[in-house]
Amino acid sequence: MLDKPENGFARVSLGAFESYANYIFDTPFDWLKSCKTALQNKVPLALFIDEGAGNFCYIISFYDTTYVVIHKAEDKDAELKTINELDFMDITDMLLRDIETDLEEWVRWYAFEDTEEDFARRRVELRKLLGEVEEALQPEAKRYKKPYAG
Repeated sequence: MLDKPENGFARVSLGAFESYANYIFDTPFDWLKSCKTALQNKVPLALFIDEGAGNFCYIISFYDTTYVVIHKAEDKDAELKTINELDFMDITDMLLRDIETDLEEWVRWYAFEDTEEDFARRRVELRKLLGEVEEALQPEAKRYKKPYAG
């Protein structure tokens, strides 16, 4: 779902959908917080991708379906893609694994926090948030008999 960040960008892919998140937004923290809120409050998951130049996407997911709303600056209307094979628990699980895999790159991701002190603080906060999201995911994953349920 979320590739290793390189040069301020990270490829985002869900099914046939592909985009690029950029360093202007703190993607790992913003997205993990959204996952935690969705799981704890049983509300749809909403993720934002700023592609730059007035282009952006929303990923909106709840139990059975995921929707991607794609807005291109030059188009009057947004495009809607439906991804039936992924729900918000699947997205959360993929996001957890992807961030854990490339933790150090995500610690250094955000353009506005770039000192060793910032990195040390972000590392602790990101690990804590990963744990909180995993803790929120497990009861729902078990309830729906997801293969990643612990």
